[in-house]
Amino acid sequence: MDEEPDPAIATCVVGAGPAGLLFCLVAGIRRRQLDIEDAWPIALVDKRDSYERTHRLRMDNGPYLAARDELQHELFDELITFLESERFRPAANALESVLLDLVSRLGISKTLAHVGSGPGEFDIRRLRSAMHKRNLAGSRTQLTVVGADSVNSATRALVAGDVPTVERVHQTVVRLRLDGDELPDRLNRVNQFKLAKLLGSALDYRANPNGFAEVDLFLNPDEHDSIVALGARPSNPVQLTPELLTSIDAPLFSQVVRYMMGNLGRTGVEVSVSSTFRLEHRYSEQVTFSLPELHTHVLLVGDAAVSLPFFRGMACLMKSVSALVRAHTDMATATEANRVATACARYNDDVAAIRAKEVRTVETRARAVRLARELVRVSSLSPFPMQTWLLSIRPLARPSGRLTNRLVATMVIATAAAALAISSPQLGLLGLLSLPLQAAAGHLYRSSLDDWRGPNAWISRFCRLQMLALIVAGAVIAIVNPFDSGIWIRLGASIGWFALGVVFIAGMYTAEFGRRYR
Repeated sequence: MDEEPDPAIATCVVGAGPAGLLFCLVAGIRRRQLDIEDAWPIALVDKRDSYERTHRLRMDNGPYLAARDELQHELFDELITFLESERFRPAANALESVLLDLVSRLGISKTLAHVGSGPGEFDIRRLRSAMHKRNLAGSRTQLTVVGADSVNSATRALVAGDVPTVERVHQTVVRLRLDGDELPDRLNRVNQFKLAKLLGSALDYRANPNGFAEVDLFLNPDEHDSIVALGARPSNPVQLTPELLTSIDAPLFSQVVRYMMGNLGRTGVEVSVSSTFRLEHRYSEQVTFSLPELHTHVLLVGDAAVSLPFFRGMACLMKSVSALVRAHTDMATATEANRVATACARYNDDVAAIRAKEVRTVETRARAVRLARELVRVSSLSPFPMQTWLLSIRPLARPSGRLTNRLVATMVIATAAAALAISSPQLGLLGLLSLPLQAAAGHLYRSSLDDWRGPNAWISRFCRLQMLALIVAGAVIAIVNPFDSGIWIRLGASIGWFALGVVFIAGMYTAEFGRRYR
């Protein structure tokens, strides 16, 4: 009786997270549609039996709907139905559970194997031997190892050598977990602004279907490092208590957490640090590796190949999986002698093109987040009436007031700037002197915040009153028209306070730049 011929190609997928499972699902569907299941066996291995990853993923639906239209298969339709029910915001463990069920129905099961170079671990040679023992690959079979084992890929470490990895940090983030009764589905605009303004940064709140809420706080590096020192991980969160907050060198973070504890749930909430991380893009410039002595090629996918922040990682994953499956179907069906090398080279080029487009998107969003953070930071520092009186939370320690030379100078300069601005319909071009004076007032105000004795409350109050006087006076001039001015002068008077506010902020920046380069 003739022996069964060796399959032309066999695949060992390392990693049973979303990347590895999604590849198995699409590859399993395509090989069934092409009737090449015997010619292309697939094995799935992972170092753990299960994961407890309950954080929510945010997914761009476009690549997944495009894959559904291309595949036209009931199992992928089930995945889309699940994602649509979750508004493409599934919890990671729920997505993995659905994917694992769909993959198992395609005849692909997960086995445990710890891939790496340490004692007892599976290197590439041992993986090939295991595939041979399971009769999934013969001596002449071309083996592909799909490295889908996260951003810290052990598979990549086995083969990448000196291939450069490109990294860029965009933001530093702390993820909090909130547990309590009747947590809101979302923060209203006022609470969102109050918390962000208090933090002097940006935050992202979202309810989790597992009965808790998550908050991502975008912190400056110093406060982030203080939270990193707590050693929190998703598997070992650190609950925050008033006593612990007192010991952390992160005053703005502590103040936000205290506000959450007392105001978000019906009876307050428990707040824990779930994790700390950096929003960064990281990728390997080469994602395919040839091991001719083992008749094996290693191909990276998911975070092992390209790790992206700002919710672009899952979009990049779906596009890369589609390209990787196309490469494998070419390997399994083509007859050319160099079909495997050709398919691998094309996959490397496809990922490079996908990566370039997604990195541009990430960098655009990073600039938008930096702008939002800067706007919130400046808003939290500026002593303007509406945001100070209506959109603020009482600070833990109120600054004291004291008579100083800086206070006197601020009062004189700010008064002169206001007087010149209000009188500008009569003074003409001389009224423009209000602009450099207002910038000087902003410079003095911002410098006072860094005084070694602490901020001077009287300076802040006087600047706030000056801006209020400009708002009221501008409205009176526009309505009553005491200078018998034309429509354009009256319009300028009504919005002049805004222009002077911008100039005041410019003065604040001059103080910060001076401090930075001293």
